[in-house]
Amino acid sequence: MSAPGIKSAKYLLSLSLLAATPVLADDINCQTVIGAVTVDDNLVIAAPCTLNGTTVEGNIRIFTGGSLTANGAVIDGNIEADTADFVAILDSEVDGKIELESMVGDLSYVRDSLIDGKLKLKDNRSRLEIQGNYIGDD
Repeated sequence: MSAPGIKSAKYLLSLSLLAATPVLADDINCQTVIGAVTVDDNLVIAAPCTLNGTTVEGNIRIFTGGSLTANGAVIDGNIEADTADFVAILDSEVDGKIELESMVGDLSYVRDSLIDGKLKLKDNRSRLEIQGNYIGDD
């Protein structure tokens, strides 16, 4: 049996960890490889995440320490990355926009993909390659 002070400290630590996590109720934290399935919610990424033929019926948000590799993926929403390691999008479809801001890895790329919205690049420190895409907006 633990002392009352230890229980309270564990409870407060649990609450502070929950408050620091950028995951909302309908968000799924991706830190693995996802195959040819449909994800019905938003994805949040703070670790390496790979989508192989995956459909995401929401937005993807990539945070510091996170990276996204998408091959043949369909994203019904937006992809937003801020201070992420890298983004590698190949032969994929994004029905919204892609925003890459303050990327810190060696190389990020978007190749041979369909982007219905805008592709916005801002204050990136990493090398970016944008090749062979159809971009529906600016």
